[in-house]
Amino acid sequence: MTSGLAPGQGNLVTHEALQVQETLKIVRTQTLAALRNQTKRIQGFTSTFLSDALDGTEGDLNP
Repeated sequence: MTSGLAPGQGNLVTHEALQVQETLKIVRTQTLAALRNQTKRIQGFTSTFLSDALDGTEGDLNP
């Protein structure tokens, strides 16, 4: 659960009440899921952007 925390912060979490630890675990899980989702979206955007930049786009706005 303490993966990704700064050095020494893992010990702080283990001293928290179990409810606090569970809340931190839930927040961490949701945060990492959102980060993965954003990474996928950015990768999709960059591949589309690069393709458009190199090949142009259909329906060019400047005929």
